[in-house]
Amino acid sequence: MKLEGILLLKKYGLPHLPFFVLKPQKVEEQIKFFMNEQNLSLILIRTIEKNNEMFAPSIVDANLDKNLPDIKRFLNKGYKVIISHPGNTLFNTHNINIVRLGSEITIEAVGPGFIAPDLNRNGYIHERLLVKLKPTFEIERQFLVSDENYQKDCFKKLKQKDEELVRAKKGYLLKFKHYPPLSQTEISYCLKCLSILDKISNDLGYSNYVVSMGFVNMDGKGEEPYFWDIYGIS
Repeated sequence: MKLEGILLLKKYGLPHLPFFVLKPQKVEEQIKFFMNEQNLSLILIRTIEKNNEMFAPSIVDANLDKNLPDIKRFLNKGYKVIISHPGNTLFNTHNINIVRLGSEITIEAVGPGFIAPDLNRNGYIHERLLVKLKPTFEIERQFLVSDENYQKDCFKKLKQKDEELVRAKKGYLLKFKHYPPLSQTEISYCLKCLSILDKISNDLGYSNYVVSMGFVNMDGKGEEPYFWDIYGIS
């Protein structure tokens, strides 16, 4: 995750969850102010990669009392730390990677109740679409998870943490026996954003890029798109 990519997503007006870059002084006070302002009991802790790291550490649904030592440890190790609204990880309908390579777009997704790190770090994938922009516009579904393997992934995820089972019963993870493919509305939204994403990638100095985003039902009124990250690839 690169800070400049996140700031450019914000600059160009793409929807994102509230966040701030943590300063090394008065750490607890800054986080408490943000949590009070956003009416949060949990936060998302993200850090910026150093040197040649593939992934920097992050903590989803972090508790300030429990995870304050982790935050201070990250700062002491020289990471830039971003404190973000956590969204509602129980009610993600899809998390998506949009991969741009020339005139081809690959859209990879994981299903309800899964989160972006499941797609980017944990090896889950439930659907892959190939979108060709030239010479003619085409969308081809390259992969769709079977019902059996989708159920295996759901129960595998539950075993990651003991408390996940209790939390998941309140959310989407156990409510779908079949993976629900990306809707035409979701696909169209991803493609509609390409021109803006191309501008951001150009500002970063890349022609090809990966975007991480999700569709989240935050308040029971319907799903909304949120962008997590963008970074260039060579």
